[in-house]
Amino acid sequence: HKEFDEREYIEEVVNQTKAKAHYCYPELDELFKINDKLTWHQDEPFGSTSIFAQWSVFELAGKNNIKVMLDGQGADEQLCGYQGLYFATYLNELLANKQYVKLLYESKCFKKYHGYKYNAFLKIKTILKSKFSFFRDLLLKPIIRIKNLIQNLVSLLYTKILSLKSVICKQTQINQRQNSYINTNINQQINDVKQNESMVFSKIDLLNTNAWINKGVFSFDATQNPFIATGIDINNIQKTSYSQIIYNNLSMLLHFEDRNSMAHSIESRVPFVDYRTVELVYSLPTNYKIGGGITKRVLRDGLVGILPDKIKNRMTKLGFVTPEEIWVKDNYEMFHSLLVSSLKNLNGLLNADVVLLIFDEIFTGKRPFNVWIWRIISLGTWVKEYNVKVT
Repeated sequence: HKEFDEREYIEEVVNQTKAKAHYCYPELDELFKINDKLTWHQDEPFGSTSIFAQWSVFELAGKNNIKVMLDGQGADEQLCGYQGLYFATYLNELLANKQYVKLLYESKCFKKYHGYKYNAFLKIKTILKSKFSFFRDLLLKPIIRIKNLIQNLVSLLYTKILSLKSVICKQTQINQRQNSYINTNINQQINDVKQNESMVFSKIDLLNTNAWINKGVFSFDATQNPFIATGIDINNIQKTSYSQIIYNNLSMLLHFEDRNSMAHSIESRVPFVDYRTVELVYSLPTNYKIGGGITKRVLRDGLVGILPDKIKNRMTKLGFVTPEEIWVKDNYEMFHSLLVSSLKNLNGLLNADVVLLIFDEIFTGKRPFNVWIWRIISLGTWVKEYNVKVT
């Protein structure tokens, strides 16, 4: 899968350093063969198959008797490396500081280097094409609030109409369109849902809202976004970076890294997280980190003559990606079976019929692809592996 293959950049480094290259090709069959073992080592469900890709790298290193490795965790959080999140935050910061000329200039740069048009700044769904799509509801807050208010009012009005008509089965369709796949103890009639695909809510995709959470199951506010609660500020680069380093994203990635490396008896070192580096980079002004449409500016400038230009000047970004979407769409029966098994393990926590209906919509292209599928599979695997009782 060419779109996920970074070999052209790897070979740039190999040619310059004369290092001996070892290539890794994660395969779907292998993922499901070791998924229980991988889940046991991680101690918790994980959000995408990228964790398997990282596992595969450490596995290959272990087979080649490598005992210490260097990794780049921490650089993105400090140097605005996550394009979707930090592009949006930077533009919002300029807007909040009334730097309108610079805002227009930076917007033109984003278009030049990344293909984003200026009006993409206003179209939240376009500018946040990265894994951080859950931040989109924080952009242009007044517009989002009005949009959500209208949607909520429409949803409430439609629900009332259905209640008056005593057609309670159609409530499932609203829940499905709002992704309320958490069990609400309503005897929902899924067959009626399938016959009403043309309802108005088919155009409202709220996959990333909290409507699917059954609040009654939890003893805390399960609708609170932990990233927002720990200080993510879509209008401030430094605050967002601090939150990612101290409270949420980095600690999550270091957990994955530690478990995957130690599972193969490898010591993984992360020099970007050296406290002296963190303190220095955090103290730098925003324009050292992002500007002119370019992320990690001070790092790129510092590696002139050291890092191959093709890599130093690269504008695209991939993580430990896998062709997850292709895997799902090429293996319907396998993923459907795994979903059914996981839903059984979850013992009614989720509405199985609604989950499977959403899966079918993703598979047929009625909904955009979402790692939500894997997360349910991973959650079910973790429940089984650790014998978690869901009551």
